[in-house]
Amino acid sequence: MYFLLGWPRVFRLDTELSPAIISVTSFKDKRFFAILTKDGISIWLSKPTLQLVYHQRSENSVTLLGENVCAEWKDDSSRMAISTSRGYIIFFQLERDLSVSHLFHCADQRSSKKKESSELFFVNHRIPAIRMKQDCAIRISGGVQCMSQVRDDLFVSCGDGIIRKLSWDGSTSEKNNIAISSLPFCLDLDDQPRATLYRNEDSALPTPPRDDQDEPQPDKADVQASTSNCRLS
Repeated sequence: MYFLLGWPRVFRLDTELSPAIISVTSFKDKRFFAILTKDGISIWLSKPTLQLVYHQRSENSVTLLGENVCAEWKDDSSRMAISTSRGYIIFFQLERDLSVSHLFHCADQRSSKKKESSELFFVNHRIPAIRMKQDCAIRISGGVQCMSQVRDDLFVSCGDGIIRKLSWDGSTSEKNNIAISSLPFCLDLDDQPRATLYRNEDSALPTPPRDDQDEPQPDKADVQASTSNCRLS
């Protein structure tokens, strides 16, 4: 069992830039997490909990590609894939902004002891600035139901029963697609020949025992003894 420890921490987003939250997706090591809205995405640092970057999609992009639905991280956190309501996948690239030395620094500490410890933390653990830019957008036939990152590829489950294998640069190949109907576990049993016992009602009935099976069989020793008595008499 798992037990919750501590008190919950509540963070308020900018309501003008961030409408209702659609989903929250964390990176595999829980160091970063992404907050997805219908027209924007923000990347946060877990500890300390700080917003690193926010990307607002234009109205033209939302109208053409659709609203955001779900997000998936790449294994090395250098890219993100966002599916939309109109069947598109938008790839974003994440990289450090080298023009800025660090994003946050310690300031305005009252006691010298707190100031020294805080400065030591921020010097040893600088929080870098991150840039987020759109790389490409591709349309997925059948629409996107869900996505999953597996090693260096992105697997997309589509509404037409196809699992598509995509690269993180947006390229794909038809030979890598998998039709769910071709997998053994999803075959329709109604289309398969039924077992012999269920082809008709008579075959399903148990076979009655024969008369000779109902009578007990005599023991071999008793048969030999009876034969000896007959010879003596």
